[in-house]
Amino acid sequence: MGKSNIYLLVELEKFIKGLALHYQDLQKAFLINAAYFQILEPKYFSDDLFLTWKNIVRQASGLKDPFAVKEAVLKTQIMYTISQMSEQECYELAMKINNLYVAVSAELKGAESYNRAVSPAGNLSFSTYHQ
Repeated sequence: MGKSNIYLLVELEKFIKGLALHYQDLQKAFLINAAYFQILEPKYFSDDLFLTWKNIVRQASGLKDPFAVKEAVLKTQIMYTISQMSEQECYELAMKINNLYVAVSAELKGAESYNRAVSPAGNLSFSTYHQ
């Protein structure tokens, strides 16, 4: 089992910061930053975290298997699905992405287990950026 890629960690952090810029309107933030759902390709994730990412993209796109469709279809579905989400659903999705960032960071550092990494006491918090 390989570890996630450091590029992934950097791009996830950019994604979180992009969401935090518009924290008052997370739906808008997700629409502005929707490209990250395609930039963060499955190949960059470890086997353990790939399923977490797939579930996040599944939620954002509404597709059963989001990686089985063409990029243009995925992009369209993500834009449509997010535009239909409530602010609470957008917040929950943002927190899942934040938790994934913490898990990738912990995996690369090798210091924490996945269960501990996704605790609210993680190193980077979405709430840190949107205060």
